[in-house]
Amino acid sequence: MMNTMNKGIGLMLFTIASITNGAYAQLAITRNINSIYDEQNPVLSQDGKHLFYTVAHNEQNIGGAQDTGDIWYSVWQDSVWSMPFHGGNVINNMAWNGVIGFDQNNNLYLHHHYKDGKQGISIALKNDDFWEKPQNIEIPYFLNKSKHQSGSISSDGKVLLMSIESYGTIGAEDIYVLFRNGNEFTEPKNIGSVINTRFQEMTPTIGEDNK
Repeated sequence: MMNTMNKGIGLMLFTIASITNGAYAQLAITRNINSIYDEQNPVLSQDGKHLFYTVAHNEQNIGGAQDTGDIWYSVWQDSVWSMPFHGGNVINNMAWNGVIGFDQNNNLYLHHHYKDGKQGISIALKNDDFWEKPQNIEIPYFLNKSKHQSGSISSDGKVLLMSIESYGTIGAEDIYVLFRNGNEFTEPKNIGSVINTRFQEMTPTIGEDNK
């Protein structure tokens, strides 16, 4: 009886130790990323080596401590994410800035317009080792009545999912789908009440297999 109890206690301690070690390992991986600031909207590059995310109210943002969000990135090095780097003033401005995703040519899709402050999305074309100035992408009947906006683009750049509060929204934010039509996207279409509810549906994601 005593041996069985000792084995049980030993197994439990081993399990607790394994969980604890796993938790510490996870903390070590992200120790350089999480900070006293607000980290949001993480997006991995297609090669998995760069993590882009939005940081709010950092003194080094374009708008300083009052800035609601600039794009920063971290590099995967030696099994941990590196100290973050500010994304620079090409893809950041005084407004909230966030990454949607990348296409197969490593072009960078971004939330919101950059030139005129209108609602929508933008694209920064990849040119060697840097991205060019973001260009606005016109989307017919694009409307977001919410202060929140999230989304994901397929790896071939042909399908865009967005969480917005727009025409035909059932609750708060709903998920909408947009399809590439040449150099533009079609108007957002609500994907319906099977998924969308009277609650918030946010951060939709398209997998690397475009499903």
